[in-house]
Amino acid sequence: MDSLGGLYNFLADFFLIFGKYAVIFWQIAGVLFAVLLAKDCWPATGTINEKKTNRNYLLLSCFCILVMRLPTLIANELNPDESEWMAGAMTLVANPRFWGSVDGTTSGPLNIYPLCLLPLVGLKITYASVRLFAVLFIYFPVFLLLFHAIKTLFNSYVAKMALMPFTLFIAFIVHYDLNAYNSEQVPLLLLSTALYLATQLYKKESLALYFLLGFVFGILPFSKLQTVPMGGVIGLFSLYIILKSFSINKKYAFFKIGSMLFGILIPFFIVGFYLWSSNLTYDFIQSYIINNLAYAHGQGFLKLWLGLPAMIWIHTKAAIPFYASTCIIGIACIIIIVKSRKAIPDKSKPFLLLSLALFVTAWYSIGKPGTGFPHYQYFIVIPIIFLLGVFMGIANETNSNDVGQGKAFKSFVGISFFASLLLLYSGNKWLSTLYKDGKMVHENPVSIEVKKHVKEGDKIVVWGSMENKWGSQNKFYVETNTIQGTRESHSQRQEGYIGKEQHQYYLDRYIADMEANKPKVIIDVTGSRAYCNSFKAFCNLLDEKYFVDTEINLEGKDNIVPCKIYLKKQGQQ
Repeated sequence: MDSLGGLYNFLADFFLIFGKYAVIFWQIAGVLFAVLLAKDCWPATGTINEKKTNRNYLLLSCFCILVMRLPTLIANELNPDESEWMAGAMTLVANPRFWGSVDGTTSGPLNIYPLCLLPLVGLKITYASVRLFAVLFIYFPVFLLLFHAIKTLFNSYVAKMALMPFTLFIAFIVHYDLNAYNSEQVPLLLLSTALYLATQLYKKESLALYFLLGFVFGILPFSKLQTVPMGGVIGLFSLYIILKSFSINKKYAFFKIGSMLFGILIPFFIVGFYLWSSNLTYDFIQSYIINNLAYAHGQGFLKLWLGLPAMIWIHTKAAIPFYASTCIIGIACIIIIVKSRKAIPDKSKPFLLLSLALFVTAWYSIGKPGTGFPHYQYFIVIPIIFLLGVFMGIANETNSNDVGQGKAFKSFVGISFFASLLLLYSGNKWLSTLYKDGKMVHENPVSIEVKKHVKEGDKIVVWGSMENKWGSQNKFYVETNTIQGTRESHSQRQEGYIGKEQHQYYLDRYIADMEANKPKVIIDVTGSRAYCNSFKAFCNLLDEKYFVDTEINLEGKDNIVPCKIYLKKQGQQ
């Protein structure tokens, strides 16, 4: 199936060499990586070359994430959002006007634009390539930024131990939502960058760093508005750093505030000018601001704060070893700090408050929408690791008993290692599926039929939503190598499933997009024309310019999706 790409074919053929033992070899490799990382994190004795050991640890951690994540590259569609971002990126390559050609709904342009780099370097936008992109250009930088942030505050020893659970979790977790390219990954990179810059400022202030930090704050809302509370916490911390030295040099303090504000405002001016010049301001307000506010509808106190635990327990039990191990280590650090009966060092207090506030706001941001999507929990991973690093650093500073401290820190390494074994124990679904079903050559019959009438880069439209063994409605774009004929790759908002008060705006825009883009094919996955009672304008357009060419029933495990393929009538342009 050519839509899967050459990288998929290469890796699938490679893993098939190992046959039914592929999962076992993957687990053995995982154990070896965990042992090597534990050895690197083990409390050292004698003189060591810190620069060399740090370099080896960073290279080993990144290599571990890359190798252990390779099986995710052979999985087909893992969640509908992933296909939506891919379809959006393919559309933006042809027409780069975000909110004009593509609407990311609750996600901003920064989640989709990066994928446009793949075709620019000669790579096809496939499930394998976008997940490899996430590993190389999101997870690697996030890991390095967090390591250097914690190292700046304390030392490389603490940074290594704090990052070990993160490395093993990202490398070993097998879950459809946590292995897909999703809308939390770019925000994670931006938040990690902001944390790194904040720690550097605490060490040595400069106007350039304040400007860069402000710029990160400025672009953060255009990745996902859900991250704004977390960015706000880091922003308040940055103001604290400035105010701390306000009495010493008021003039320089105003320069620092000005530099940060300038950095914040630049992205808003750029986006504002783009929206004004493209006549997209109204669409931006409707589809990004109002839509996000409607999406994050109010939750009761209990539902908001129980959202994350419920999400983990219901959807991602596989991740429990990570959460349990970091919780145990964190509690142990608190016990060490309390038993030491020493005051927390003044230099560490602000970062303790920052890490706690970041953790609480991330928890809040996850629970606020009330939708419980498992990929939201990526927002809590960075705050957990940063908080763990601060706890470990303070425990290291306040405990003068080297013997007891050494034993405690060895136990931390042991807990992280044991948690990684539990992550590995459940195996690898993607390798098991490959061995059971062979290479994923069974293309959706609707996509096969559509490809008879379109070529790569043509525009199609999908009306309705579906999700069964064949994937989501967004997958049609990926399998047929076509681009969107409407700004969304689905019609959830047009049909009023999300943001009912905006239903008419979305429907009118949908019809206008179809009139302007003249898609070659329309795929209706609703199964009937009952929607014509409510969406007469859409049905009128169908009847006037299109005809039903083919009807196909997509049989899933639990449901059947009756699909109609509409083609243009002869003479319609």
